Amino acid sequence: PSSNTPVCVGNSLNLTSTTATSYLWIGPNSFSSTVQNPSISNVSIVAGGTYTLRITNAGGCTATATTAVTVSAKPNPSPSSNSPQCAGQTLTFNSAAGMTTYSWAGPNSFTSSIQNPSISSATSAANGTYSITVTNASGCTASATTAVTINAPPSSPTGTSNPSICNHATASLTATCASGNVTWYGSNSSTFLQTGSPYTTLPLTANATYNVRCEGAVCNSAFVAVNVTVNSIVSVPTVTLTSPSIVCSPSILNLTASGCA
Repeated sequence: PSSNTPVCVGNSLNLTSTTATSYLWIGPNSFSSTVQNPSISNVSIVAGGTYTLRITNAGGCTATATTAVTVSAKPNPSPSSNSPQCAGQTLTFNSAAGMTTYSWAGPNSFTSSIQNPSISSATSAANGTYSITVTNASGCTASATTAVTINAPPSSPTGTSNPSICNHATASLTATCASGNVTWYGSNSSTFLQTGSPYTTLPLTANATYNVRCEGAVCNSAFVAVNVTVNSIVSVPTVTLTSPSIVCSPSILNLTASGCA
């Protein structure tokens, strides 16, 4: 007796024998058959083991022999990604380690033969379903899919201005977002200040730069810089007031001032 061992889970196990008058196969998982070449479809791990065949020839003589069968488990690709992702960012994929081969395929003619491929500066063309087929050390293959979503970022804010204020004054900064929330940051674009518009600065004694962007649930727009100019006081005018020392009542009191440029 022989078989197509090793066989992968889910495939068919085919047992074969020489020609005789009668056949009796006995094997694991309560298997038995009286046909010459029986087959077990959609085979499982429990089908692995030793199969015994007893045959009888035309003369009534019997003989018994065995054959060993190996059933190998199928791999589990377990594909995933960092989706949802924003357009322009890097889309990365992950799959089970330890496979002999990997074969990825996806939208926009994407293919890869490495375990964890990536797509830099992904666009909306990367949206869709990605499939992977892997082969393990036993030669068994399996396929699986994972869905990817690439979101377009909001438009940059509009309605910004670069105000000019006096020394020690505050500035009221405004911006509008077509979608997402108006969010203000400091000059380094990393110090969060406020969500919503307008944003009122602290009293300023020097020129300052603020950054604003539109922030969505997943993606953010590019930053827009808002520059505030602080006007320094060049000189403080001296004002002189004069008036008569004595005024009779009732009469008009005349006051005069000088020194203002």
